[in-house]
Formats: sequence, structure tokens, C-alpha cells
Amino acid sequence: MRVILDLETNEILVPKNFFKDIEKQNALIEKAGGTPIKAIDLIKKSFEIAMTNTDKYLHVNAPKVRGSKGD
Repeated sequence: MRVILDLETNEILVPKNFFKDIEKQNALIEKAGGTPIKAIDLIKKSFEIAMTNTDKYLHVNAPKVRGSKGD
């Protein structure tokens, strides 16, 4: 699941189904006896992990090539 950090507006953009998907995951976690995680805490955790090793987790999106086979 992708989350976008907009540096111009300081907004975090999530997919429409983000919170619903987290609720489903938490239901499975609780059923298995685990501790559910808040959606915002999941975003914070992922951001912290990515920032600890930007050599590994910072990626630049390459533009898609139009007109090639498979598009």
C-alpha cells in the first residue's frame, strides 16, 4: 500500500481504502492474539524505518516509457 508525503502542502495522502484495509488487518491480528496498530502509527513506523536507511529505502520514480510493448 502506498502513502504519499506532499512536501509542498505538508499533507499525507492515503488511498481511499487505507483505513478500511488497516481495520481488516487489525481484525486478523486480534484474532491471532496480537496487538492491533493504529493507522497513523503504521505510517509513522514505516517513515521512521525508511528514514533510518535512505540508501536502501529512498527511491526516485523513473518516468514510464509510452508506446512500448506491454503498455
